[in-house]
Amino acid sequence: MNPIKEDKIAPIIIDLNIAAKQEINESVLKMLGSWIELILGRMFDKTPSRSQRLRNVRIRGNRAQIDSFANAVQGEAKFIKAYHRYGLDDPRTYKTKASLSKAVRKFEQATKLKWPFD
Repeated sequence: MNPIKEDKIAPIIIDLNIAAKQEINESVLKMLGSWIELILGRMFDKTPSRSQRLRNVRIRGNRAQIDSFANAVQGEAKFIKAYHRYGLDDPRTYKTKASLSKAVRKFEQATKLKWPFD
């Protein structure tokens, strides 16, 4: 049996303009949450290089939307790392949570989408 190669897998396309294009419902938000969970999982995966792990992910939107998405995902990753390293009650974890909350607000303003984790 031949293994599946990453270059043969269809890319994940996250369209941040989806709120303007259609009605937002629970399934759309669940799909967005699943994609973000996949991205975070690949960021923490130790096996392949980062460029290979995220090669099949495409983000569509204007510059503000894309920047706010990237900041929110990075904020989630930093919060997860701080939580694991210092615990939930540490001031450093609170600081990363505050930064994450700010990034999430900017994402929600730029995209009109609800951030699926909070």
